[in-house]
Amino acid sequence: SGVYPQISQLAPTLLYTDIDWRAYYGLMAGMTGKTGEIEARLAEYDARLADIRERMPEKTVSVLRITSWDFQVYLDAPRSYAPFAVMQKAGVERTDYETSDDPDMSMKRPGWEELAELDGDVLLYIVGGTNDSDKDGRHEEVLNNPLWQMLPAVRSGDVHRVGHGTWMQFSGLDSAHQVLDDLERYVIGEE
Repeated sequence: SGVYPQISQLAPTLLYTDIDWRAYYGLMAGMTGKTGEIEARLAEYDARLADIRERMPEKTVSVLRITSWDFQVYLDAPRSYAPFAVMQKAGVERTDYETSDDPDMSMKRPGWEELAELDGDVLLYIVGGTNDSDKDGRHEEVLNNPLWQMLPAVRSGDVHRVGHGTWMQFSGLDSAHQVLDDLERYVIGEE
């Protein structure tokens, strides 16, 4: 990467580009001498994940990110972005439109007409996460649009806004637990 030569002059530097957040935890645990602590926290997480997977209802779940400039659908795919990989491991079933076997495909940018493909029983949506996406009024425009209002989950009232901090700035175990919190609350239906 272009930044590596510059930062390596400041201090010993390891450039780590693996997308798997669990592998990153293992790497950091080894470097900091906290392997036992991290392994215990991951074991707790795995137990919670298995419990949620057992309780996951047979519902399809759609997820949409609304930004100031477009729509983004992060896919259930071989190289899913971390929160969506957590969903996958938790046994969440996504719609056909939101699923891919292509290892090079992790996101779609649907237009207004393609929103109809988000026909899950439950719809989770994220507003922004960058710039003023959560303040510029576009998401209100989207939520009031007839195309949005025709989505099955919107019509049934099973549509829920989830936090962009958890879903777009995913930062490891705490974020993974927050994704599981959202799945328990909005998909399984537990407060």
